[in-house]
Amino acid sequence: YVNAAGIYEEVQRTSPDNGRTYTVFNQINAPAADHLLTNPEGWGQDYRGLLFSLTKRYSHRWMLNASLTLSRAEGLNLSSGSTGGYGFALVWLTKKFGTDPNDLVNARGALNLDRRWSLKVSGVYEFPFGILASANVVCQQGRPRIRFVRIYELDQMPGSFYAVIAEPKGTERYSDQLMVDLRVQKSFEFGKTFQLQLFADIFNLFNDDTYYAYRDYNSWSEAYGVPSEMARPRRVQVGAKIQF
Repeated sequence: YVNAAGIYEEVQRTSPDNGRTYTVFNQINAPAADHLLTNPEGWGQDYRGLLFSLTKRYSHRWMLNASLTLSRAEGLNLSSGSTGGYGFALVWLTKKFGTDPNDLVNARGALNLDRRWSLKVSGVYEFPFGILASANVVCQQGRPRIRFVRIYELDQMPGSFYAVIAEPKGTERYSDQLMVDLRVQKSFEFGKTFQLQLFADIFNLFNDDTYYAYRDYNSWSEAYGVPSEMARPRRVQVGAKIQF
């Protein structure tokens, strides 16, 4: 959505939250509004990626798959002002993001799911006596995160403030993540057609506690920077399977 009736002038305003001065947009014909759903110039998204992969097919008791992805996902879309990780670019979900040009301050840049690098390795080794061991490793850069600061003295928000994105998208990110999962399995043969498999899994071996969401993204809130979602802790699972 854009406000087709809005007339704006560029002004300089300083946020009390970080002392920085921003170029923002003051509506000089407030509160005139005519919300138009359209495709504004300059919106869009671009993904560029380079993938290196290595596959060692099963032989001599072991196999390995590995990949390294180097990529960039940048642009400006309806999810650019959202804080969620999945970037649903839907009008009904993001409401009227972009109606006021101040929504777009620092909104262009890394998209919500952008990771500049991601390394994945998985492998299996078959030991004697029917013992199988496997591992899955994912090491990747953290997703972008945003925070908002308050801008006062705008005519379209008399007596209140407008929240703008503090830095260009991608300036701040969650921590990098390392997840390691292991499995050990032992098979028992009973006759030619019956097999019992006992296994144990360890998820998140190193108990990585990387978080990927805050309780609040407003820098003036006491809940800003307080983790609300994080990787599940180390877990152990044991089980059995019967094949016949």
